[in-house]
Amino acid sequence: MAEHGEQDRAVWQSVRSHDFDRYLASLFAPRAARRALMALYAFNADVARIPQSVSEPMLGEIRLQWWRDALTTLEQGGTTGNPVADALGAAIKTHELPVPYLLGVIDARAFDLSGEPMPDMQALKAYLQKTSGNLFALAARIVTGVKPDTKLQSLAASAGFAWGLTNLLRNLPVHLSHGRLFVPVSHLRDYDADPEQLLAGVADEKAQKALLALRDEAREAFGYARAGVYVGSRKAALAFLPCALTPLYLAELETQAAEPLAQVVDIGPLKRISRLTWAALRGRLE
Repeated sequence: MAEHGEQDRAVWQSVRSHDFDRYLASLFAPRAARRALMALYAFNADVARIPQSVSEPMLGEIRLQWWRDALTTLEQGGTTGNPVADALGAAIKTHELPVPYLLGVIDARAFDLSGEPMPDMQALKAYLQKTSGNLFALAARIVTGVKPDTKLQSLAASAGFAWGLTNLLRNLPVHLSHGRLFVPVSHLRDYDADPEQLLAGVADEKAQKALLALRDEAREAFGYARAGVYVGSRKAALAFLPCALTPLYLAELETQAAEPLAQVVDIGPLKRISRLTWAALRGRLE
């Protein structure tokens, strides 16, 4: 029991430190689902940090491969000795989580290691589907017990695109400082914006218009997610709860529209808690 408690503490602390929004949202989930959600989000946080924590891509590939091998071990009922991985293994077993969804999260981070700019909107949507979309689908599986079907996958895709794109936009200054361009090159060129100039830390009027269009895309996707959750159950809404923060972040992005590279956009913890509490009580994303 003590060992299990230590594992829980390590997992929960990881999510609290590296993904505070999902940490807060998980606290509103049913008690029976909370441990598995934390394990899922700790796994995601660990994998997402790999590209920024290695000195060269090969080292990152090694760590990503470790996770792929770990998932094989966990799927077969084994353990790894890693608290996050073993907690995820328990979640896989208890909730019958589809491992290909988890592998998709890992594979998406290989793009982060490549250093290549995001080529187009199709590639961006695929990236956000594997990262945010897969996480929402898995969270819904944990919270509701329903296997991912066409309706659920569509809802997870909309929520994942809205939430994932919003987070890419609000973290744009950090990504650019590491030489990473997640704004699709073809999208920038549609607005006659220069990708190299944006990478250099300059967002002229053309780039600002391109970023405005992406905020509109995120807002539209949120509308689809909100409508889908509304017609679902209150329990399902709890799986998509992080997405309820999307309008708050988009509103803050609007206030910084003239200087989109000035700083990472954030909202205060009380605002987050208030919005999450309201959404959880109403069973809606607004």
